Amino acid sequence: MHQVSSLLSVDVTDARIELALKALSVNSWIHIDNPFVSTQPTRYSLTDEGYKYAEELLERGEGRVDSDDTTLKAPASDRIVGFDHNSSEFRQIAEASDALRTGLINANDTGDLSPRAVEVAVQEVESLNEALRRDFIRPSHVWQMAKSSLRWIADHAAGAAVGQAALALLALIAAFFGIVF
Repeated sequence: MHQVSSLLSVDVTDARIELALKALSVNSWIHIDNPFVSTQPTRYSLTDEGYKYAEELLERGEGRVDSDDTTLKAPASDRIVGFDHNSSEFRQIAEASDALRTGLINANDTGDLSPRAVEVAVQEVESLNEALRRDFIRPSHVWQMAKSSLRWIADHAAGAAVGQAALALLALIAAFFGIVF
């Protein structure tokens, strides 16, 4: 516990440190070596998942910008980051994206989108899905891709359900990246 408490600038009890370390370990964000062997020092290491989570927290804390900007201006917006694909926010985005793709393919009403435009819209949504499912991304690139494709779909299918689904997906992605939309 001394290893961890020496890193902190506030006085925290060993019980609170132990509770925090167990929570981090349960979420697979840290790995604990020799946790119950009193003759050997306990060692803590950050896992890949922990690194991704820390990057996500940094992005969320630094990424609040106005959505009318053409590029993100947050200091970390052009860095390469990873995030937890199992998080509830990401699952919501994945489900909304899959629903939009399915809606575009099966919809009777696609507003002003021609059959060829629907085909292109499906391809762009698939490209966005692919980008979001990568282990590491550049948030400013993914945001620009999402904003361009989803606004185009929403504008051309404004009165249709797929237009509303595109806007809803764009709002989810903006919230995920901490963009005021």
